[in-house]
Amino acid sequence: SLFGVAMLLIIEKINPRYARAIELNPNDSSGHASLGALLVVSDRPDDGIAELDRALQLSPKDPRAHIYLSLKSGGHFVAGRYDEAAAFARDALSRRRDEPAARILLAAALALAGQPDRARDALALGPHVDAALLERLWVIDWLRPADRERVKAGLRMAGWDEADSEAA
Repeated sequence: SLFGVAMLLIIEKINPRYARAIELNPNDSSGHASLGALLVVSDRPDDGIAELDRALQLSPKDPRAHIYLSLKSGGHFVAGRYDEAAAFARDALSRRRDEPAARILLAAALALAGQPDRARDALALGPHVDAALLERLWVIDWLRPADRERVKAGLRMAGWDEADSEAA
């Protein structure tokens, strides 16, 4: 797919640059987080989660910690560990209640973990999720197409009506 080719090009070009940046400044939390995000979306979620853990370890009070935790949630989601994905999404939401990617990942992960009632509650925590919002959230948009479809499947299990969201 075009997406797959684009991601391979990005990974080939950017991954070495992030690795070099970390080599030059191993204490840069944002470098570890950026590399972690790239690894999560390049189907290396466990390596990405390790980098995100390092970013959080280096800067536990980082004002972007909710983003790092949302990315960790995405990593666990990609790996099919929905309970862990939900736990990290909750942690992100505890740091910033209006983090839309965390709320979406929480609802989708809970639904796919067999907890549709809790997933519905999570989806209702914030504003209506429409298709345009999913496209604007880079944490979701950067996922591989199959993973984005799993997010949407989980949201549908939580009561999300994609047709209503596209009409809105």
